[in-house]
Amino acid sequence: MQTKQTAPNDITAWLILHLAPFIKPSVLQQSLQHFSSPQHLCQLDKRTLQQWGFSDAAIAAILQPDWNQLEKILHWAAEPHHSLLCLSDTHYPTLLRETTNPPLLLYIDGNPALLNTPQIAVVGSRKASHLGKALTHHLTLALSHAGLVITSGLALGVDGVSHAAAVGIPAPTIAVMATGIDIIYPRQHAALADKIREHGAIISEFPPLTPPKAFHFPQRNRIISGLSLAVLVVEAGLQSGSLITARLAAEQGRDVFAVPGSITNPIAAGCHYLIQQGAKLVTCPDDILAELPHDLLNPVATELKMTPSKQTKLDKDHRKLLECIGFDMLRFEQLVDRTGFSTQKVSAMLCNLTLNGYIKEEIGGYSRATL
Repeated sequence: MQTKQTAPNDITAWLILHLAPFIKPSVLQQSLQHFSSPQHLCQLDKRTLQQWGFSDAAIAAILQPDWNQLEKILHWAAEPHHSLLCLSDTHYPTLLRETTNPPLLLYIDGNPALLNTPQIAVVGSRKASHLGKALTHHLTLALSHAGLVITSGLALGVDGVSHAAAVGIPAPTIAVMATGIDIIYPRQHAALADKIREHGAIISEFPPLTPPKAFHFPQRNRIISGLSLAVLVVEAGLQSGSLITARLAAEQGRDVFAVPGSITNPIAAGCHYLIQQGAKLVTCPDDILAELPHDLLNPVATELKMTPSKQTKLDKDHRKLLECIGFDMLRFEQLVDRTGFSTQKVSAMLCNLTLNGYIKEEIGGYSRATL
């Protein structure tokens, strides 16, 4: 174990700075530029650190590191499929490094090489509607088949659906956590997280055992947008954290896409606001793919139109579901009861029927589209 007098190696020096509290990003950025390496910075005396604007708490953590915590983190990183990427590492994600305040260090559980592959962030409401979830699944499949890695935050709703759609192919996906790398939040996504590790990566900038805190989520969102070529918002209310991700993406010079919804649907209001602010309206996967560098995409058929077309031939199960839907609204649960189909199957079929103009989604349910 290293002692206070031992000069730290590169990764240990980065860890010391990473774990030190209350360091302003501007102070750290300026001091690192001046002293050229984290090792040099960690060997400065108290007076010099004070002159550079470091807080007393940060100085104490730098001069007297918690070596036990450092050793535990290094032990974690030595385990199979675990890795640490510091800001100076040549494998640190290029797009993220270009942002204003990139994380000093990333904890990775899975394939670290994915962080430098073309990614698109798919985000939205934790309380997404059945149609919103179906649209997320539909768009994610097309984007994954086009060669894009799906990046999101493992939250309930749109995030979880996007990850699940990718691993179901199977295709790689990246989950960016607002907790320590060893804490899956929400717990309902523990099984999904296992699949993400197998097919992609779970990453965090927070040390192991860090619980979820409110301010972690917007901090996490800058990583989601920073890793990605673009951000797609499927459903979001005006207070949704997805709007923070979209704003950060715009500030980082990334494209922002939004899926419109009903003007009476409160969880579409955030998407409408983004479109008013200049986000690109999405009616089909090709609306997204056409805006991205073609040399980064797979040469696959991507034009999966979402415009209504009643020419689509319905199979027996779709006809059974459609026969249950009249011009009076029915709730999703009623349709599951009447058809006897699983919730996942009904959700997918409702999406198909909506996209092809047979039915429409209303607040609380579905009804037959007008002739």
